Amino acid sequence: MTKENERLARLVEADSAMKFFDTDDREHPRIQWAVYGLPETNEVVVRASAAGKEFYKAAPSRLIYPAMIDRRFGIDVMDNQLAEELSNELWAEHGEELKILIEKPGSE
Repeated sequence: MTKENERLARLVEADSAMKFFDTDDREHPRIQWAVYGLPETNEVVVRASAAGKEFYKAAPSRLIYPAMIDRRFGIDVMDNQLAEELSNELWAEHGEELKILIEKPGSE
């Protein structure tokens, strides 16, 4: 796991991290996606996971207001757009590896 993956894994496990949503991939239901907001860093984080392996991608929220901590009840449209961009980048970087992970015997 890269240092950035380790940093983001620690931050999303913190009590202050806000999970906006998680869902199965439409084409590959054994791949899970999750989107988080991090109030401390004002970042939006996307996590893709399969067979116990996790990949993360983050970027600063493009919003100044409301503060991330005030978005506890839902993701903003701009943050959702950012999350979609991050998920596309994550898929471009790790999609093949994720597909291999779910195809391995015993990866269920």
